[in-house]
Amino acid sequence: MICPVCKDVQLKEQELETNLSTARCDQCGGHWIRAIQYWEWRGGQAAEGEIAPGDIPDPSEFQSEATDLEVVVEDHKEAKICPECSRILTRRPVGRGLDFTLDRCGTCGGLWFDKNEWQVLKKHGLHEEVHFIFSAAWQAQVAREDKTRAYEERLQHLLGTEEFNRASEVRQWLLAHPQRNSILSYLCQPENGEKAS
Repeated sequence: MICPVCKDVQLKEQELETNLSTARCDQCGGHWIRAIQYWEWRGGQAAEGEIAPGDIPDPSEFQSEATDLEVVVEDHKEAKICPECSRILTRRPVGRGLDFTLDRCGTCGGLWFDKNEWQVLKKHGLHEEVHFIFSAAWQAQVAREDKTRAYEERLQHLLGTEEFNRASEVRQWLLAHPQRNSILSYLCQPENGEKAS
């Protein structure tokens, strides 16, 4: 098989995890995992008491900041060709605070990981949930995250960093408060009997 990034480099078999073999490119450091290899390894993980296939994890369990990463992901954005069946790979954003995409073949189900993508997913507890990343539910959550991030960026630009940070602290406090509805009602009351605009 030929590397979908380097185009002219032969992939070599290598064990990525115990019982998970991949085809690795020595030049770019990417890995190709055949669908059967992933699912056999994934089944073994479930048998050892991990999350069972079909149990979509709660997204809040995997909120993390990309700034915490110790390794740099080399996310190649160009279109890639499946090394097994020569179809164009589908690309999807990971989300959950991670700013890179994964590639999968819609025909054979194989997965391509650019350099360090697997390691970062593993660090954040997502390497066993790769199959969910391509689901409609996961991508809908990614879209919501993107919308929220864009809104917060606009608000920060409007308020300035210091005021935005203060508003964020108040918001976090309010969201965690058991009497938040009463507090919100109080905050929305007009002063001195004036009508609310």
